Amino acid sequence: MRRTQIALVVVLTAVACRAPSAQSVPASAASAAQVRHVSGFLKHGLKLAHAYAAKAQAHQNATFVAAQVVGQEDRQAVGVWLVSGAADVPGLTLSVNAVAKVYSDAPDCSQTRAEVSMLDPPAQALYDYVRARLE
Repeated sequence: MRRTQIALVVVLTAVACRAPSAQSVPASAASAAQVRHVSGFLKHGLKLAHAYAAKAQAHQNATFVAAQVVGQEDRQAVGVWLVSGAADVPGLTLSVNAVAKVYSDAPDCSQTRAEVSMLDPPAQALYDYVRARLE
C-alpha cells in the first residue's frame, strides 16, 4: 500500500510539473505591427524572422512575441518579448529571455513589476515553437 501511494505521488507530481508542449499553446504569426514594433528595439543591423505570438495568461492585454534574431553569429537565437496592447497597436514591450535582453534595448522584465518570465508556460512554449521551426 505504501509503495502505491508513493508511486501515485511521483506520477501526479510529474504530470503537474510537466511544461505544456509547443502545440498546447495557441501560436500564430505575429502581426506586422508587432514585428515592426519589436524590431524597433533591436540593436543596429539586426532583424527578426519567424516571428510568432501567443497570448500571455497572466496579463490580460499582453502577448508574448518570439522570433529568430538574424544578423548575429548564433543562427538559433530566439528572443522572447512581452508586448502589451492589441496586435495592430502594440504598446509597452519588455525583454523576457536572455537573447531579447542582449540583442534589444527593450526594458528587462525582471527589472519591472510585470511579474513575467520564461517560467510562464506560454513564453517557454512559444520559444520552443519558434526553435522547432529553425531546425
